[in-house]
Amino acid sequence: MIGKLSFIDNAVDTATGTVQLKASFDNSNGRLWAGQFATTSLHLFDQDSALVVPAQAIVTGQRGSYVYVVDRADTARQRAVVVERTAGGLAIIASGVRDGDRVVIEGQSRLTPDAAVRIRGANDAGGFGGGGGRKGGRKGQGGGGGQGGQGQGGQGAKQPSGRGAEQR
Repeated sequence: MIGKLSFIDNAVDTATGTVQLKASFDNSNGRLWAGQFATTSLHLFDQDSALVVPAQAIVTGQRGSYVYVVDRADTARQRAVVVERTAGGLAIIASGVRDGDRVVIEGQSRLTPDAAVRIRGANDAGGFGGGGGRKGGRKGQGGGGGQGGQGQGGQGAKQPSGRGAEQR
């Protein structure tokens, strides 16, 4: 059922942990009652061409947020990133990585900058599959591919490929 939002109360009811919203719905079948509590979701917008990575790829250190990017020589490079926001397990990156970068999503705690790494694929024990996708969303836990998920970076989102990495 889709309605039109008309009011958002900025106060949170501490007893219920809820925020009051008012919306108009076509209720010709009588499913809704006045004062009824309902679980809802609010779609704010789609961000076209957003660059997203799995939120688990983001590491927070003393100098801010960063990710490990694996270069063509299979070397982990620490790269500072600016996270615009996080939603649904994905982080939307404002700057720091580019479309097509290989971002480490598992094993970051065992990596050091400029360390040689071995990429684990879908067939390795505990590895991740999937590659970068231009339509956002996630396929398995490994990165893009497939159709985009609205609310997960939006339609047309770009996702660098993500895989697990082990230091050699």
